[in-house]
Amino acid sequence: MKKIMVFLALVFTGAAFAATADAGPLSALQLPAAIPTAYYYRNLSEGQSFSIDGSVLGVSQSSRSDTCSGRGCQPVVWTQVYNVAWDTSGNVESATLCGARRHHPPQIDSWIYEAGFDATSCKAFTTLATATVVQIDGVNYYYVTTNGLAEIANGQTQSYVYLF
Repeated sequence: MKKIMVFLALVFTGAAFAATADAGPLSALQLPAAIPTAYYYRNLSEGQSFSIDGSVLGVSQSSRSDTCSGRGCQPVVWTQVYNVAWDTSGNVESATLCGARRHHPPQIDSWIYEAGFDATSCKAFTTLATATVVQIDGVNYYYVTTNGLAEIANGQTQSYVYLF
């Protein structure tokens, strides 16, 4: 009976230790160097999937508005979109400009694609929210996907990679 109690105590101690172990790192996906960071640009990065080598694949985009004057003026908003790969620390491995979107209500958005890109290979995004919420270190994030070793999760304004 004592042997069973000691064994159970070890099992429970191990289980308690595993449940309270330190979490892996949570790293923000960085912006490519080609994206300006001046205050008047709205910049976002979004992780979307994992490549075979484990890097995070997704897009970064940078938006700016043209000048506009007059009552009721709707400025033209230009968004440059980059296809990006990040390492699991959130550092940019590669970034390729794939296109630019022109947004000017009430007109329909128009795109100018770089050579070799089209509507299927160059997509801007509008929200980081997903239907599934996960909790990492006590904070809620929107779940995107996992490869079993890491997870892509989005906050309200930023996309992250989380190592297990």
